[in-house]
Parts: sequence; structure tokens; C-alpha cells
Amino acid sequence: MSDELLRAGVDLFSYYSTGTTYESPTWSLVDLISDESIDFSKGKAEFKTRGSKYKRKKGTTIEVPVSFSVEYRKGDAFIAKLIDSAVNGTMIDMAFMFDPIAEPGAEGIRMPIEVFDFPFNRPLEEGVVFEVGAELTEQLDENGDLVDFAWWTVPAS
Repeated sequence: MSDELLRAGVDLFSYYSTGTTYESPTWSLVDLISDESIDFSKGKAEFKTRGSKYKRKKGTTIEVPVSFSVEYRKGDAFIAKLIDSAVNGTMIDMAFMFDPIAEPGAEGIRMPIEVFDFPFNRPLEEGVVFEVGAELTEQLDENGDLVDFAWWTVPAS
């Protein structure tokens, strides 16, 4: 695992699983992605009483929209997964990592996503890209429990 303190986006890694279960992912590197954004935000409930001049707040539900640009390449398996998710509502198990996922102790964000926005931009003088918008979606583990967004560390083998 890299001990570098400063990281540029070009030095990070994105993966999707081609495995059949959450517990046994088969990770495939996605090298077509640029400009990722994972916008973690939490709702809040507000509490006010006459007995205090202060507002108190408590966190509620969490939203995790994801967006990224994907360069179009004919026949690419990841492009096919994105189209399937956008059209048929299928889930994609993704990992957005700081280090290569094969390194024990590598950290990043792992979450099941579904694609909701998939505009196909074809500018005259620039590369053809998909501007993907996705969000956390349903995935069950082998016990039938719901899988959530997770700060994930690759376990030692």
C-alpha cells in the first residue's frame, strides 16, 4: 500500500465487480472513468425548545450520489454494465480506491450503485463521453442483509 500523503485524481483507482456475490467479488479495473464525484450528504432533524435558545440537530438519512465521466469505447464490458443498469435497473458493485485493490489494506469506498442519468454527449471537437449519474441501490449479502455504502479496507488474504 502506498504511503504517499498527497494524491492526485489520476493516481486513484476505480473498479466494478463481475463476481456473483458480495462476499466473493471479482474486481475489474475501469480505466475509462474521469472526474469522479461522490457527494456524501446527510439530512438533519432540528430540535428547538422554549427552554433553550440553541437549536440542536441530529443526523437522519444519508444520500450518496455518484457521478463520473466515461469515455466511450465500442464493445467495452463496463459500458455494457452501465447501459444495463440505466435501462434495466441492474446493480453494479463498485469500489473507488486510493490504492490498487489487490493490495491488502488498500482503502476506499465500496457501494452498490444503479445508474439513473446517462446522457450521451457527442461534441464536435471533443471526445465522446457518458456523464453518468448513479446512486446507492439495493444489494443483499449472503445472509439476506442489505449492503450499504462503506468505507472499505481490503482484508489480508
